[in-house]
Amino acid sequence: MSVMQEDEVVVPADVQERINQFTMPRPRPGMSVLWYRHGVRMGGPHGEPEMAFVLKVSNRNIKVQTADGMVYTPVPHIEDPKLQVNDYQRMNGAWEFTEEHRFFVDTATTLLGRIEALDKKIADLRKEVECLQPKKSKSNANEIL
Repeated sequence: MSVMQEDEVVVPADVQERINQFTMPRPRPGMSVLWYRHGVRMGGPHGEPEMAFVLKVSNRNIKVQTADGMVYTPVPHIEDPKLQVNDYQRMNGAWEFTEEHRFFVDTATTLLGRIEALDKKIADLRKEVECLQPKKSKSNANEIL
């Protein structure tokens, strides 16, 4: 039988499972992120996110420097389920990507999809040109396109 210390926290099984399965998104050092001082999204002067810069990235947390020069570590991602466990998990705040980052990711994903579609169309057109060329000129299909 285990004896529970007064400061120990019992984590519900479903929360523990989500904690175990969580994979933190990967920011890059030098990137700007939103930092929530209290580790939660909430309105008002205490819940507005601040800009921070990523100094270091580890497996599950990051190290950030805020605009006022303060450094915080370890800082978990705002969607990390361990933030639900207790206040201690939120003592260095939490982070998430900026809207600008999400916009660039969405734009890059869209553009990459369009480039892939164009590459496929070019390959299909090359095949058509090859079929229309006389046998001896098949190697010229790439020159035409």
